[in-house]
Amino acid sequence: MIGTSTTRLLLATATAMALGVGEPPKELASLEAWFARFDEADYRVDRDADRKIVYVTALDPTSHDRMRAMIERQVDHLSSTLFDPQADQPALLVAVPTPRDADAFFGARQEVGGIYQPPSRRLVARNIGYSLRHELVHAVHHGHMKALGQAHPLWIQEGLSALYEHHDLDEEGVRFLPNQRDNIVHRAARSRSLVPWRTLATMSEDRFMTRRRQLLHYAQVRSMFTWLADLDELERWYEHYTRDFEDDPTGLLAFEEVLGAPVEDLERRWRRWILGRGTVDDTVRPGDASLGVLVGARLTNDGVKITDMIEGSAATEAGLRVDDVIVGIDEEEIRSMDDLMLFMGRCRTGQVVSVRLRRDVVYLAIDVTLRSHGRPERRR
Repeated sequence: MIGTSTTRLLLATATAMALGVGEPPKELASLEAWFARFDEADYRVDRDADRKIVYVTALDPTSHDRMRAMIERQVDHLSSTLFDPQADQPALLVAVPTPRDADAFFGARQEVGGIYQPPSRRLVARNIGYSLRHELVHAVHHGHMKALGQAHPLWIQEGLSALYEHHDLDEEGVRFLPNQRDNIVHRAARSRSLVPWRTLATMSEDRFMTRRRQLLHYAQVRSMFTWLADLDELERWYEHYTRDFEDDPTGLLAFEEVLGAPVEDLERRWRRWILGRGTVDDTVRPGDASLGVLVGARLTNDGVKITDMIEGSAATEAGLRVDDVIVGIDEEEIRSMDDLMLFMGRCRTGQVVSVRLRRDVVYLAIDVTLRSHGRPERRR
């Protein structure tokens, strides 16, 4: 952890040397600004000179390393597929604060999970889950837009960022996974309330972000790019789009060029794909397989904290405890409530899962045999 202004200055100097400049780069003013507001004793500072990223996180070494490995994989993938890396861009500051500092930072916007601020090249995320992955795309995309001299519309920026919220990435490539947004767009497709593509592509930023329709807009643009990726045409679409940006900044012409059909025909094909794809189970109802724990939102930044236990539940019998933080189950990382619900929705009663958890500073793996979820009295 960082403890003094002198240590920060040494860090800035070392970072400057690693980045190949003679003096601490001005981008590290964001780091100084962060510690002017929040207690530096709570944070760990790390740097990635190759990717020009400075980290300031309230994470223990294990969680910090998990986060950094995830970011490295995603940044390298984005740089090799969609967005050409920009060697001359300022360093990116990635901040993962304590829950208390996150509440203070986001203020009245408590529903916000993360934000990327282009002027200062600062990314702040409540946890190392889907919001961090979302905002990371914004950071890399903004660098590419700046290099191209292009300002892509919000629907494209948010669609590409939302696409990477849930994905698998390995040496064989990327696979975009369904999430809760698929349920929203599926309902809209069934009720024929999807926004027409031409309307969406020319929508003002204020209208796109209208609270009453925002969830549908985000779900729809993620679905459009998921469909494009499912056709293995995402990279070719972005190449056409940036090449022909002056002719059509909306992005619809690139869809037509790449897929060889008018927008209206593509919309019909996409709607059929949505209905055929179905929904994901992201709830645990009475009778469903369950750990038998209650968890709290925004209580930790590296997983999901257990706040209460159901008497006689699977987790109780296996030895899980209140205040344990679930960080993974089987081979999957559990970084947020959404991750946990998506995993549990695929489970069945009697299934044995290995729950990876953090108990204070110790990491454990405990096998749990899932049981039906009922409504017995909770342990106090």
